[in-house]
Amino acid sequence: MRKIFIYLALCCALFANEAKYYELKSPLNNKENSLIEIFSYSCIHCYAHFKEKTLEKIHSKLPNLHIEYKVVKSWDLFANRLALILAYAKYKDEQNNANFSNGLYAKIIQSYFNEVFIKKNNFNNNVNNFEKIGLNILKISKKQLEKFKTSNIAQGILNDLDKSDAIANEYGTPSFIVNGKYIINLNAVHSVDDFVNIINEINEK
Repeated sequence: MRKIFIYLALCCALFANEAKYYELKSPLNNKENSLIEIFSYSCIHCYAHFKEKTLEKIHSKLPNLHIEYKVVKSWDLFANRLALILAYAKYKDEQNNANFSNGLYAKIIQSYFNEVFIKKNNFNNNVNNFEKIGLNILKISKKQLEKFKTSNIAQGILNDLDKSDAIANEYGTPSFIVNGKYIINLNAVHSVDDFVNIINEINEK
């Protein structure tokens, strides 16, 4: 576990000093008492955190913390389609009171990570091949997904990703955002306890 955190920290060259976290110029809205991981489905470091269940381990120590994922919708060939699939998953998870780790959203993330990093699937650069995986998990058709896309709910979820995309463009992935205002410097993180201590420090401000 420690080896993975050290390895992941090496990818964060944008953070040059010893600060544990930085205040964002453009904070996310309505995210008090929260931890958000901004990720890309093609990011091996994001996959490593998902595989190691980093967010679940943090949540076990901070059970009142609201935790969620936000996909980068402007990166990668099919990222905008995954964002739509995950928007539908988020909508259904909220209806079913599923949490961040056991709902449709988490199942879809896991499936695409497995396809990319374990099966080395490039989907033959075909969007239909890509979408089929998520649609099978959601148990809906492409036509149903497109209908959902036109809804106010879908547009609200997708528009909400604009700011997290901007953060990813500046800081890379994964990015861990506390209370919508502060990004954790991964150079300061070598264990789950480090995450927890930084979050607690921010919440005591």
